[in-house]
Amino acid sequence: MHRTLALILLLGGLVYALLSGVGQAPKGPPSPYVAKDACPFEGCMYGQWSVLKPTPIYESIGSGAVIETVLANTHVEAVTGEVHVVAGLVEVRASHTAADEKTTYKKGDKLYLLDYLGEGFTNVWFNGQIISDDLSDVTAGLPRATWAKLVKKPVSTWWVKVTLPSGKTGWTNQPENFGNKDRFE
Repeated sequence: MHRTLALILLLGGLVYALLSGVGQAPKGPPSPYVAKDACPFEGCMYGQWSVLKPTPIYESIGSGAVIETVLANTHVEAVTGEVHVVAGLVEVRASHTAADEKTTYKKGDKLYLLDYLGEGFTNVWFNGQIISDDLSDVTAGLPRATWAKLVKKPVSTWWVKVTLPSGKTGWTNQPENFGNKDRFE
């Protein structure tokens, strides 16, 4: 009787683990994936930005509550940013070693493209971990990138926290309305 009960409990636990996904690596990254304190391009910098055209500043990320609209020919202090990404997808067609020389992708693997880091490097979600890899040949669709195929490009929104001339702090998702954010310009 005790053996039967123990066997039933053991089987019940196994069924629960299988159905609930306990012990399994996530299939993909959270959506959206949020890269905090991110500056999403080569030469990107925070600091004093010039306002190129009127831009609403929101109370918080994703909020519809506008705290102020900054006007052209003024300045804000860009403090930090977050890149919110719906991951892209790359399918691996042949074995390939990542730039870190520790990670090897094999045929059939799926790489989820997250935020761009610059110099061709992107954060990639692979087997439940984030690694940095140079996938520029793949994402550009170059013929030499035969080891993988870009299935879907990532879609990202860059939210920037700014301090306004009034002293208020808020967020914008319209960084294209500002200048002085690229150290190479």
